[in-house]
Amino acid sequence: MTICLCSLLFFASCAPSSPSVGPTSEEYTDFRAAAAELLERSYAEDGPGAVAIARVGAETVFIGYRGLADMADGVPIQADTVFRLGSITKQFTAATVLLLVEAGTLDLDATIGDHLPSYPEPGASIPVRHLLNHTSGIPSYTDDPALLLPQSSSLDRDTGEMLALFQHLPLQFQCGDDWRYSNSGYAVLGAIIEAVTGVSWAEAIEQHIGMPLSLSSLAIDPGAEPAPLMAKGYTGRENVVEAQDLHSSFPHAAGAPDSDINDLATWAYALHHGQIITDSSYGLMTNPTRLNNGDVQDYGFGLFTSVDGAGRATIGHSGGIYGFSTDSLYYPPEDVFIAVLANSDKPMSDPSSVLRALAAVLLGGECIACTP
Repeated sequence: MTICLCSLLFFASCAPSSPSVGPTSEEYTDFRAAAAELLERSYAEDGPGAVAIARVGAETVFIGYRGLADMADGVPIQADTVFRLGSITKQFTAATVLLLVEAGTLDLDATIGDHLPSYPEPGASIPVRHLLNHTSGIPSYTDDPALLLPQSSSLDRDTGEMLALFQHLPLQFQCGDDWRYSNSGYAVLGAIIEAVTGVSWAEAIEQHIGMPLSLSSLAIDPGAEPAPLMAKGYTGRENVVEAQDLHSSFPHAAGAPDSDINDLATWAYALHHGQIITDSSYGLMTNPTRLNNGDVQDYGFGLFTSVDGAGRATIGHSGGIYGFSTDSLYYPPEDVFIAVLANSDKPMSDPSSVLRALAAVLLGGECIACTP
């Protein structure tokens, strides 16, 4: 999952009205109609909504959107509306680390202490690779309820202050012995990126990924003003209100960036088609993790690797953060990428459910209208 700030498991329907729909190539006419119908049933026209995209190879075969980016001003969600990505971020952080490895400036077997001399033991002895696949044993700071309160999550913290939230906590297990999702591990990776590059982790991601791919909507500068096309984040379903304040320094390299869905799809195509990292690095991101006892966990570096209910291989990551819930999956054999971004942390329909319903129709010819 995600930055672990909210529960995101809802699926519902609502009275339909027509959402906006993208490309018109005849080959995917039936799919686009079914996808538009799904969005109609999944999100209200006058409440928080979502944008969805489906790509086959480099071709966008569907992009649709429904609901409001700003309920107070009645601003509708559009294809270029910007959303917080949540833990989809982890693949950007992991790829940046691997690019530094490829450049010879970082070693996956070097320890935290090699790059951050002030980091205390026993964490200082943990190799970098264990941060990437969540086998470090470092507790996730988002498991501490006190840190999730508005008076904490709204604070502007630098990287050192972020590490101070958890670096003295005892490890949950010896590195490699178990798997436990840890946002703390990715905050440490952000600190290591800074130590290696001499710039902020956000600037490093921009230099290594955002600029080369011309991802103009990718906003990763903690504390910067929201993008003009940024959706407001909401919470609640019976009584919808704006979500609590969250300073983007708090999710850090584990979940801070914002993006529109087109740039997210552009990134996914580049990642999965060898345009960013080497085949060897891509294998590290997409191969399951083997623990010290031989057990296998379906997580590589910054990406889950799994099989869906129909037996199709998938690679991807979801995200949940105050005011937003997101999901994205790549289907390798079919060369299909699907993503759904919602501007509520308690949406009428969970983006993961909507995504999988879209995949069922696009890849399996199933009936979306039959989805419960």
